[in-house]
Amino acid sequence: MNGRFMGDFSEKSAPRHEGIAYPMEKAQKNSFLPLFFRGFSPSIAVLASRDANELASAKGFGCVHEMLSTFEENKGETVIIRHSEGNVRCEVFGVRFVPLQRLLNDRKVHEEIGSMEREIDWMERKVSEHMDVLGSGAGNHGEMASDENEKDVEKIHENTKKMGQSLDISSAFHFYCRLLASFPPSVHESFSHPIACVFAISSHSSKPLESLQRLQLHPPMLPYVDFSYLPACLFLHDDSHDLEKQTFGIHSYLIRLSPQDQSLNKSQEEYIRVPKDPWNLSFDTTKDVSAICTFVKELISRSIIPAMEQSIDLWNEQVASSRRGIAGKLLNVSRRYFNIGITRNQSSFYNKSNYNTETSSYDVSSPEARLRKLADYAFMLRDWKFAQSIYELLKKDFFNDKAWKYYAGSQEMLALCSLFPSYTTKIKIEAIDSMLNASLYSYLSESSSPFFALRSVIFASELMFLQSNEAKNNAAKWLIKILDTGILGNTISALLIERISHCFETIKSYGLLSYGSRRKKAALWKILATEAWLSLGRKNLARQSFLQAMSVYEGTQWKEIDAFTATLRDQIYT
Repeated sequence: MNGRFMGDFSEKSAPRHEGIAYPMEKAQKNSFLPLFFRGFSPSIAVLASRDANELASAKGFGCVHEMLSTFEENKGETVIIRHSEGNVRCEVFGVRFVPLQRLLNDRKVHEEIGSMEREIDWMERKVSEHMDVLGSGAGNHGEMASDENEKDVEKIHENTKKMGQSLDISSAFHFYCRLLASFPPSVHESFSHPIACVFAISSHSSKPLESLQRLQLHPPMLPYVDFSYLPACLFLHDDSHDLEKQTFGIHSYLIRLSPQDQSLNKSQEEYIRVPKDPWNLSFDTTKDVSAICTFVKELISRSIIPAMEQSIDLWNEQVASSRRGIAGKLLNVSRRYFNIGITRNQSSFYNKSNYNTETSSYDVSSPEARLRKLADYAFMLRDWKFAQSIYELLKKDFFNDKAWKYYAGSQEMLALCSLFPSYTTKIKIEAIDSMLNASLYSYLSESSSPFFALRSVIFASELMFLQSNEAKNNAAKWLIKILDTGILGNTISALLIERISHCFETIKSYGLLSYGSRRKKAALWKILATEAWLSLGRKNLARQSFLQAMSVYEGTQWKEIDAFTATLRDQIYT
């Protein structure tokens, strides 16, 4: 692959300027991109009073968090985001609502997060159960590392059966990508750390101000989660109560819900189905749906995006600018290589190292943690070029401090930024390979974090798949590489084998002789997939893969291939 370049991801357009639309045509045509954007969207914690949860329950939701998460994708709403090179319109920009309880600093939360990150068998079980649901309409909802994730998975199972979906490879692989996009909070990145916290109270409370104050005195969160989030107040007003709307500050919102006897149940013909994916489907009145959608829209445009932009400006000026300056670079070089002393009254930024080897982390107030958060905020706002410059700045410090999990994360994000150029650019495949190699090795060998290792490779390969023939070939290569690590279970391995075949199959040929075609490679991997499905007892899937492979191998004059395929045919049809 000497000197060859990876094809462009973004639409070919002029450099951005004031008001230019962010190109989302590919996001609308491809099911992975919305999932990717959802995984790397701002996280908002939710903590509700008991009466607020009861009001949400009366409306058909489990709690306030479930009610809000149903509308978190913010579909059909365009937001304006200020990037490093101008303002852009973004047609698809949602958030993730998470229960605050999942971020509290207690033993159970620590154990659940550690289990999800280090032990990936739960994904194997959930994918297998999901395939059982698609195949037979029934599934066993076993235990999962996170209770909240288990509820989400069960929602998918329930609605899969309601919509009558059948078992196919693409739906199972998409489900696996969903699990990877639901990554737990981690010390080395801030994507799952809350940018804001919605404190929800209701008109059913006789003392709403006191309820709000009690909610804000919640137990401490995880030690690596910055406590300086944006507090937002949500007041749920039931029209059946004659209480006036209270004023709680600039970041306060009102959702006016219909009287409970006006809520529609599923048996009524006038119900509407919220246009969200199968994670959460709920039913309510048109008025209530409009009120909740308006709240989410205003929360994003009036609070979340401005708060993130202000934080980016602040950290860029206070921390990143000093790193880019000549004086900062000289001091950094001198302390790293010449051990020149730094006076105690100087900023902690110039200390020998802020990395705590006992906790394997940086303090949330350290410059390194601030810079990582700065880069993550820029990434969530889709300013790929600026985010890439900060990740590039950080990876050297992480490497020198032997902060391997942080180093792996910076290399992962550098690769993803490179696959999402802010405007037309070309990326060398060799550069992407180097980043992913460093990320994969550091996640697996130095950090024991197979979950994030899988996320880095699977997500990068899916972004490559959207590009040129050479990029699709490289995507298949990386999927083969993650298979060779041996960390995957049999079901997910079979799915990846199918995906490898699909990568080769979609490579376009050209010329009368179909030069560049990978049909034979695709057929070979279909045969391997047939074997994998047979070993799992899934003959229907084995039959599908076998028939697709035989469209290439049928009529070959190769006795060994004929004998082998005959053996597979006997196993499938007996």
